[in-house]
Amino acid sequence: MPKPVLIISCSDAKLVGRHKAFDLYQGAMFQLIKANMANPLKHFEIFIVSAKHGLLSAESMIQDYDDEMPRDINVWSAQHCKLVSKTLKSVSSKDTDLYVVLPNNYRDALEAALPHKYLNWFNKTYVSRNNQGIGVMRGRLNKVIQTTLNSEQKVEPIIYRSGICNLSELGYLSAGQAIGSNLAYANVNSNLLKCIIDAAKTGTKVFLDNGIISGKGRLNTKEVIEKYMAIAKAVPPRFSKNIAIVIPDSFHSAEEAKSILLEHNRNLNYLSKRFDLILPVHRCSIDGINELLAEAPRNIRLGIPCLETKEFDLCLSLIDIERLFSLKNPTGMAIFHKCHFFGLSDASSRRKLQDRLMLAQIYNLNVSMDATRTCALFGANSSNRKGTVRAREVVRKHTSETVTKLDKEKILNSKSYKEHSLRCEYSCSNINAEPLLSDIYDLINEYDIDRFWCQFNTLLAKTPFVIPDIENYQIEDKLNIAWDLTSQPAVEHALFEKLKIKNYENFAFLVASETALAPDYIRFKAISGLFSDTPVPVQMPLQLT
Repeated sequence: MPKPVLIISCSDAKLVGRHKAFDLYQGAMFQLIKANMANPLKHFEIFIVSAKHGLLSAESMIQDYDDEMPRDINVWSAQHCKLVSKTLKSVSSKDTDLYVVLPNNYRDALEAALPHKYLNWFNKTYVSRNNQGIGVMRGRLNKVIQTTLNSEQKVEPIIYRSGICNLSELGYLSAGQAIGSNLAYANVNSNLLKCIIDAAKTGTKVFLDNGIISGKGRLNTKEVIEKYMAIAKAVPPRFSKNIAIVIPDSFHSAEEAKSILLEHNRNLNYLSKRFDLILPVHRCSIDGINELLAEAPRNIRLGIPCLETKEFDLCLSLIDIERLFSLKNPTGMAIFHKCHFFGLSDASSRRKLQDRLMLAQIYNLNVSMDATRTCALFGANSSNRKGTVRAREVVRKHTSETVTKLDKEKILNSKSYKEHSLRCEYSCSNINAEPLLSDIYDLINEYDIDRFWCQFNTLLAKTPFVIPDIENYQIEDKLNIAWDLTSQPAVEHALFEKLKIKNYENFAFLVASETALAPDYIRFKAISGLFSDTPVPVQMPLQLT
């Protein structure tokens, strides 16, 4: 992996004379880096935003100077934009992370000199915004340093495949994935809830949302808490921490969100000891977050909305998220040690996903996330969406495996074989099989007539329809006799029956289709195959086939 890029600003404090840029500057940010890293350039590609020189590599040789950043940042950006873009682009890649820790005016000047979507040049990015003094910037830079030094200790997030609303979608469970649903679906399908609870008892990580989105923003909070309490009784304590549940919330009103916590305080405190309890924090509650937290259980996971649809735009900005991550209790310790991103998954847009993961990594938070995938996987039967393509593969494989197991007796006794009559040969609605007579009838021409008679006499041997010495006839007579014979119903029927027996294998795929898979089972197998090469068995209360 390439070294991450770190961008900091120059400082007033400098050595006198000509030095490498990183050595020349003696400000607090430089001292912080040197105090934590014996060799900073081993860990970072460091660049410095200089009021005089633009964007400098840490190893650039420069003379001391006294220039200051212009009040009008457009003056600086116009002067340095070409070099700034060229320099930063030269060290960017889809595998390179970027950290930008600058005073507000320096950051604005840098971004004014860069293309609007410059962050897309990089993998994960962190840009320190809304800085409130050198103390905040030092704290954030220190987190960046510690993140880089401890990068090998990074814990992968839990990704719940959520929105499961029927048994077919338990294919995620078969694939060994963490799974998620919500109480709105579980209330409709008790078998589904039983499967989800049973999965938690086998060690699978399980997520249960409160159903506010499915309920269009309306919740009966009493029913939600009662359901959670019932689940707590059904799951032994040693398995209950495998289950994450979401506190009933309100994305319309901070007062309503707080009143829910007050009303159910006792039960929520109990649930926080049993489950991984998630507290959603919406925009309406950001300014009054301390009041909300005062009523919340202590051991909770911060829930961060990321959902953006035509109907709901609940997504918190990175600035708001960092504001929440930065919260401390009266003793100076971080309030949150774990977070959950609602509506975020490994299929989310790269920028949205990676920057939120980077922020959580910098603040050393344990991360989980969930998003509904199934709707995005499947389309019409002819679509090229991954799930639909895999579903077609499941059907083809099943049909092929069934065909190989069929013997002659099974085919001859099958419904498809028995119901294929002579009338089917001429039926415009017959789409089940190719006509059997057409190939032999096509031989009744002056070039192939001898082949016709050879097949005809072989098929109808030991019947009165055989013409034993036909080879001695003239071609015209052979043709006329062939047409006369095949136009007789008794002859045509006898010929059809013989061809049907001879070509019995043609019916194999039709017979296999008689044991067609149920649509729910096809979807189950498709999901399972998409997310794992070696699916595991899943015990379900209802058969899908």
